[in-house]
Amino acid sequence: MKLIRSSSTNIWATLFLFLILISCNPIYNEKLLQALELSGKNRVELEKVLAYYSKSREDKVKLKAAEFLISNMHIYSSKEAIQLDKFDAFFDSVGTMEVPKYCSANVRKSSHIDINKEIQLEKIYHIWNYYRDMYGPPDEYHINYKNDLKNISADLLIENIDYAFKAWEYPWAKHLSFEQFCEYVLPYRFGNERLESWRPIYMEKYQWLIDSVKDPTDPVEVCRLINRDIAEWFMFDGGFIKEYPRDFTPTQLLKLRMGHCRMQSAVASFAMRSMGLAIAHAQILQWGNRNMGHDFSAVLSKEGKFIDFLGGEHDPGKNRFGTTPAKIYNETFSLQEKPVLVRDIVKANFTEATPYYTKTADVTVNFSFPNTDNSKYAYLCVFNNKDWIPVHFAKVNGNKATFKDMGCNLVYLPIYRSSGYVSGYPFILYNEGNVHYLKADSLKTISAVLKRKYYWDTYWADSLMDGGKFQGANKPDFSDAEDLYIFKGNTEPVFYNTSINNTKLYKYAGYMGPEGTNSTISEIVFFENQNKEIKGKPVGTPGDYLNKGYTVEKAFDKDILTYFDGKLITGSRIGLKFNKPAVIKKIRFMGRNDGNCVEVGDKYELVYWNASRWESLGFKTATSDTLIYRNCPGNALLLLHNHTKGKQERIFTINETGDQVFW
Repeated sequence: MKLIRSSSTNIWATLFLFLILISCNPIYNEKLLQALELSGKNRVELEKVLAYYSKSREDKVKLKAAEFLISNMHIYSSKEAIQLDKFDAFFDSVGTMEVPKYCSANVRKSSHIDINKEIQLEKIYHIWNYYRDMYGPPDEYHINYKNDLKNISADLLIENIDYAFKAWEYPWAKHLSFEQFCEYVLPYRFGNERLESWRPIYMEKYQWLIDSVKDPTDPVEVCRLINRDIAEWFMFDGGFIKEYPRDFTPTQLLKLRMGHCRMQSAVASFAMRSMGLAIAHAQILQWGNRNMGHDFSAVLSKEGKFIDFLGGEHDPGKNRFGTTPAKIYNETFSLQEKPVLVRDIVKANFTEATPYYTKTADVTVNFSFPNTDNSKYAYLCVFNNKDWIPVHFAKVNGNKATFKDMGCNLVYLPIYRSSGYVSGYPFILYNEGNVHYLKADSLKTISAVLKRKYYWDTYWADSLMDGGKFQGANKPDFSDAEDLYIFKGNTEPVFYNTSINNTKLYKYAGYMGPEGTNSTISEIVFFENQNKEIKGKPVGTPGDYLNKGYTVEKAFDKDILTYFDGKLITGSRIGLKFNKPAVIKKIRFMGRNDGNCVEVGDKYELVYWNASRWESLGFKTATSDTLIYRNCPGNALLLLHNHTKGKQERIFTINETGDQVFW
């Protein structure tokens, strides 16, 4: 009997000890356990969070959310530099608009929140330059990376989770699945900004939504309301922000109230996620027909569709791209099974999203050149004004590869991934999914009449000069002005030469733009015959719109990249007081432009893509506003270099009418 009693006692003791061990050592899944092991000394903080949500059954879903964040946290870091933290004073100054004493009187006396955003912008630039001069250019600082796993606090993580779940209770968020909530509402950060508490601040800021939404079950309507509020206090500007080497924190965005497209996406994410909207950060890592990329946002509708928008600028469903994307990805918080590979950089938390936002097609590429290195994968590349940049990859199958969901109406070049060798000819992928290979044909030559080396965004000319008046006068105030020529229609970024039917002597000649345009113009020359320029002294509305030196002299300095931008939005005038009265017979002028037109005196070179490289078609020095190259290969991809000045250049073809078509 004693043996039995002793055995029973040992069994219960062992069981009790086992239960204690289980309670002290919770069972983690493999992914979570790996994250905890990587966290080092900060494991204590992370396990505080897990223990906090393990106390009751009601917190079971929050525990799953905490596990989700911690399991994927190892890929996220803050950019850190001691010197960079000194710029906190800049954001504090902007937040109160305390302008340094050396700033001009008109800047210092303006109000904290200006109706004129240009004045507000000028003040911010003054403040930035003050701190930049004090601490040096921030883009030259040595940057360290502070990994979230090893640094995030339990308090911050618990606050983030609790507030995210409060937001999930709003009627416009109740349709979200747990997975959607975790990916697009729950994340505690946007990019590489310094970590801070932000949800309580933004949630309080947008509490008015509860009583303002007509359909409280419609997340797209809520997104629209928040976006229009952001538009009231946040403005786009990319200038000095490019020098700041990390993303702004949520509170810095509230103070600065401006930023480029990435910051527009950030402020939209913070504001809308704080109120329970599922917001995806969408990225175009490389435009298909220009350099750089683009950031924007998308809200997840009740129907499970992403509706794109741009924070504070374009509402959901009204977003638009100025250029054409090749690939678009939604950023997730979690790692994906199929990582994205762009420029040989692995993006492990990106998902394919191109078909959500633009016209796409699958394309099977036939390789024309041998796979000497036996590459298993091939890239499709787009041209970024200088190099061919990989934007997608696919598995090689014999002498073919099929690339899924590619943006249309673009030129692509296939290359073997491992070697980087060209695998086929460049081709145009049209909107219908049709493919046209650009294989230069030296037996069918053409003549190319070239006006530009880069495509033209017509905004500066079309909207700023249509209806502008060129006038002659004999009184200094132009009270007796007579119209000599009224410009109508769309302009191109080239010089316009207009003959004038006039026999009257004038002491003055000038230009006044259409209403609401500041009379912006790049160059004006008046002639008394076809070749004799009329000399004089520049006159007109003093000053300029942003006080940056865009004064009347700039339209007569023979530099097409400088321009006059009048002080007055309507009523600014620019002109010339002639050295002696003259009869005006011709006017030569150019609207504001990018300097990419063919310019007299510059040295150019035309090249074409021949199988696997660029080959020269010769050098020419421009003697007029156009260049003519004869005997060019037909069906060729072309590129025009300016060896005198400038950086921008863009691939193009020549169409049936002999015009340049940029890609």
